Amino acid sequence: TAVESELTIAANDVTYLTSISGLSGNEYLAYYSPGLNTLYLNEQTDQGWNEQVVATGVIISSPISLLLNNTGSPVIVYLDDFKKELNVVSYGNSWSVNNITTSGMINSSSFSSLVDHEDNLIISAMLDDGSYNNLTIITVNDAIVETDFIAVESDQNTNLSLIRDDNDDLTLATLTSSGSLIVYEMANNADTWESILLTQP
Repeated sequence: TAVESELTIAANDVTYLTSISGLSGNEYLAYYSPGLNTLYLNEQTDQGWNEQVVATGVIISSPISLLLNNTGSPVIVYLDDFKKELNVVSYGNSWSVNNITTSGMINSSSFSSLVDHEDNLIISAMLDDGSYNNLTIITVNDAIVETDFIAVESDQNTNLSLIRDDNDDLTLATLTSSGSLIVYEMANNADTWESILLTQP
């Protein structure tokens, strides 16, 4: 049964709204105000909705990712379109923003992220090394950031979708702007990616 609840928010121009259900059934919303250059998290509590500012002075022009870590705390991943870098927002004693790529490395607006069973944040993105756009898996474990090269991808408009199944196998689907669908797979405990080009109807 759907239940409607009214929210009071600071901005009147929110965009890139995304939501997720918490482990205890509470709801989280994340959204961005381009007029205020501010990223918000709104949490449903027993007292109602609680809006929090999680990042300011940011330029976002692509969808954001709202996740839960294994303790149920929200984690937000967003692309700063001005600095061309990926950032992760998490909560300790306060909200903190951690840059996980060097400025200028992200020239594609699409990325996909998940939290695995070991509480690692895993992000698929395209990283520019100055010569090529590299389809890459970024693994974030606290302060440790590791990257795993998958393939060169010249189409900056390629859309990415990353999933991990119950066996901890990773599957990354990429759809180019010309309609080519390529699926990359890496089995749990393997160290190589397998790819297949799927025929479109």
